[in-house]
Amino acid sequence: MNIQEAIRAIRPLDAAAMVQCKDRWNHIAKPVHGFGKFEEAFMQIAGIQRTEKIHIEKSAVIAAFGDGGPEACQTQEKSENRKMAEGFQRGNTYGAILADTVGADLISLDISGVSSVSEALEAGLYTAEQCKDKGIQILAAGDIGTALVCSEKEYDKETILEELERDGRYDILALAGVYIGGAAWGIPVVCDGYSALLGVAAAKKFSGLTASYVIPAQAGKEAPVRKLMERLALEPFLDCSMGVGQGAGASMCLGLLQMAKQVYDNADTFYDVGIKPYKVTGCH
Repeated sequence: MNIQEAIRAIRPLDAAAMVQCKDRWNHIAKPVHGFGKFEEAFMQIAGIQRTEKIHIEKSAVIAAFGDGGPEACQTQEKSENRKMAEGFQRGNTYGAILADTVGADLISLDISGVSSVSEALEAGLYTAEQCKDKGIQILAAGDIGTALVCSEKEYDKETILEELERDGRYDILALAGVYIGGAAWGIPVVCDGYSALLGVAAAKKFSGLTASYVIPAQAGKEAPVRKLMERLALEPFLDCSMGVGQGAGASMCLGLLQMAKQVYDNADTFYDVGIKPYKVTGCH
């Protein structure tokens, strides 16, 4: 499947599956909407996977890196990004340790040498396809080499593709390809960090539906991250004032989702415990 075929394959979320997921949460013996954003995230995942019997057991963290970026935003040698990527793949960096803790596969997406938007998109799409073929059920996306990120720089939503290409941010464009692939194949993607969010903005230029397949992991501590989330109409899952890369926040989000999945699958229902379901009231 090429990028155009993937874009044509993206569909709206399955509303019926989302209703069934909500119904499952409402039957669990707990306060109404007691698990808050977890319930909302599970409804979203149900819509993406098109079934209330969601699966997030098999996961992978994709961390993109490359050799581009605005010269004014570089604070270290580009070769250091490759060293960090090698450490990530060996499982030694902070992001890799978090991914391993939640049982996620590690994938470093190398965009070094890529020189066009289409090439970067196809690289990200191919990575998502490989994950699909391996049976991965949920993805996490981040970047390696935050020294190449100019967090204060804002991109215009109308010209973001041209600006990213001019700045050599093919790692971000590759993440856009990952999101498009995730949407095409019904795989939710937890995104983390400013670069990953820019990838969502870039993916939306090809299909406005792409963002509905994305779960934003955390708000971050930089003002541009929060502003970009607002622009994309995305609400962060966590707010821990984190400022790291490598999909670290996304891995932590995956761990929390896995815990909530145990409740979703195994908790007693009101019927099991022999009481009437709670109803929504004005008191909390």
